[in-house]
Amino acid sequence: MGKSEGNVHQRGWEINHQIYIWSPKGFLTGSSSRKGSVLASYTFNRADAYCEGAACDNSGQYESNHLILNQVALWVFLRRRISTGIIWNHYETPVLRTNEQVDLGCRKSGVVGKGCDWDNVIVAFKMEW
Repeated sequence: MGKSEGNVHQRGWEINHQIYIWSPKGFLTGSSSRKGSVLASYTFNRADAYCEGAACDNSGQYESNHLILNQVALWVFLRRRISTGIIWNHYETPVLRTNEQVDLGCRKSGVVGKGCDWDNVIVAFKMEW
């Protein structure tokens, strides 16, 4: 649940829901071993961090922060335990270093004490052993 290294303290948690919405047998009947199954998932993650003094390697811009990730994915199983899918991630944080605000495209020039939100989309191929 929580982790502490020197003067840096962290904790996080996650809620995840997955449901097979389709397979060749019909609605809500899929599995990872059935070709043609479609899996939909939603995940909510929250990570909190707090640092003290010299442990705050962020030019003194903040001492505590959190990051929220909302993720939606859709997977199609090509054969037993092999799938391809698309994943959409939406990130939010109330405070972000100025250079990271610019790097992520949230602002043209960073503002101390401001956060941002950003998205990415991933097309993936997965093999499970």
